[in-house]
Amino acid sequence: MTDHPETALRRLWTEQGVPTEQQNRMIEQIKAKAQTGQHVGPFVIKATPSG
Repeated sequence: MTDHPETALRRLWTEQGVPTEQQNRMIEQIKAKAQTGQHVGPFVIKATPSG
């Protein structure tokens, strides 16, 4: 079974010594950018992968 992406990312960051507070800030930034209709670089996040 594969870990939830956030869990896997936090595990990697922890192994690399990234402080929890910094991890929390980065996760919040990712979540904010991953909202439907947001632009990430040249891409627009859609409601569904095929939508």
